[in-house]
Amino acid sequence: MSQNLPDLPDILREVRAFIEAVTPRVEEKDRYHAMCCSYLLAVAERELTRGEAAEREMQQARAALAEVSGMPLASDGELAARLREGRLDAHWDAALESVLRQVVARVRVSKPTHLDPLHQERVS
Repeated sequence: MSQNLPDLPDILREVRAFIEAVTPRVEEKDRYHAMCCSYLLAVAERELTRGEAAEREMQQARAALAEVSGMPLASDGELAARLREGRLDAHWDAALESVLRQVVARVRVSKPTHLDPLHQERVS
């Protein structure tokens, strides 16, 4: 790709800015859809810029719990099954920490403003 072209997050940001600028002028019946489009573009933008880091964070959280509990946890489904079965009750604090880290990683992509300031990323 040419260096003169904007990258994908820049393109998404510009399209989202346009939609947000025209949304107040859109007919009421279409305003909700315009707002949804803006939100989804913001999620896509964050997924492109933060998605890989979020996935690594979730894998690290499962790996840390697996190390403490001695149970390999290859997926969220496996973690959920072990929790439902009570097999992680002896490691409840570590399980809670793992689930919290995974939820925070996901919410940083989907809707970071919904996080408590304690869990929001610091931008310098």
